[in-house]
Amino acid sequence: MVALAIGALCVTWCVVTEPGVAGNKKREQPPGSEVESPGHRVLYLGDSMSMGAFGKTLDQELRNAGLEVYTSVTGGATPYYWLSDYSPVSSTIGHWRRTPDENRKFSSYKRVPKVESLIESYNPDMVIVQTGTNMYATLRSKRRSEEANEKEVSYVYKKMCERVTQDGRRCFWITPPSAHEKRYPKELQQKMRDIMVKITKPYGDIYDSYATTDYTDPFPQTDGIHYGPDKARAWAKDVAKEFINYATEGKGVGRRALAVDPSEAVPNQNLVNEDNLQPKEVIGKEPVTVSMRLIAKSIVDDISEVTYRRAIGISEYEVLSVSKGSYPFKKLRLAEFVVEKRVIVKRVVNRRIGKVRDLTLVPLSNYESLERLETVDDLEINFDLPVMIPKFD
Repeated sequence: MVALAIGALCVTWCVVTEPGVAGNKKREQPPGSEVESPGHRVLYLGDSMSMGAFGKTLDQELRNAGLEVYTSVTGGATPYYWLSDYSPVSSTIGHWRRTPDENRKFSSYKRVPKVESLIESYNPDMVIVQTGTNMYATLRSKRRSEEANEKEVSYVYKKMCERVTQDGRRCFWITPPSAHEKRYPKELQQKMRDIMVKITKPYGDIYDSYATTDYTDPFPQTDGIHYGPDKARAWAKDVAKEFINYATEGKGVGRRALAVDPSEAVPNQNLVNEDNLQPKEVIGKEPVTVSMRLIAKSIVDDISEVTYRRAIGISEYEVLSVSKGSYPFKKLRLAEFVVEKRVIVKRVVNRRIGKVRDLTLVPLSNYESLERLETVDDLEINFDLPVMIPKFD
């Protein structure tokens, strides 16, 4: 895997329990946040792409240009992490917070800050959102149809745009850079680009990283996603140049009475409510105890196939009997951790076909945070079967 250059920052590594502050004290408003901003205050949100050389360079370039920058970057982050519509999520990949008053990195973070609280605290005029790579899993999920996947991604992007542009703020999106085609097929990358451009463009501006980057490092020797320091810095400087122009001379200057002209926005009828995108409830949330036989499983041969420290894999079992609770189907799909701390869980991936197991299970949907983990799913599409998981004590 390509090593990300974090840079020679004076930072403190620790674990915190509340977003945005150390300890439990509420962070004070930055000077001037109670009054009209001069128009150059920026909130910068990002995922693991921004944890290394790219994020450090972009952050510093913006500060060098005289912008007042509030950076909140979390490994693995997506709009699911940032929107208050969804439950708080922890991160073991790392978190970086930099404001005019502090510069700290954390090895883990218990509650990723919600964008609404960050906006309330920092009162930005513009919000940079660097995201997308972690949404590929949603875009190619086998638990929904291809059309439903696209609508789900569109929905959360639009929701994020609406939230950050309240009170006339402007939004500046940074698409993922090009990935190795053996990691994410070219067609999938193009689909993600098309969705991001269509949904986010009416709310501000977008930097199309796909058009300016090219992943040339070997795969699977590297992860096929993250860029080395030199390429990351070059990418960041190009993004900074475009954003600085947008923020100081272009349409991003200051606040607007409305962030989006309703006639310009993507029509709501093209999207669907998130409630309609979830698999239909076919069983209750209560535990069931079953005897079952393994008949198919997803394969993880190489740790480079997985991006983050943890991932769940999906297997299919034939249900032999139900000793407790109610389960109406002859088969079920089981989610189990196949990667922990960047190590393949061999007892899971090496489990032989035909193995009989007796387990107490609950729907994966009982654990919202686990639903958003990276998922390895090579099985044929079957939307009728619920995905179960062993019940946690």
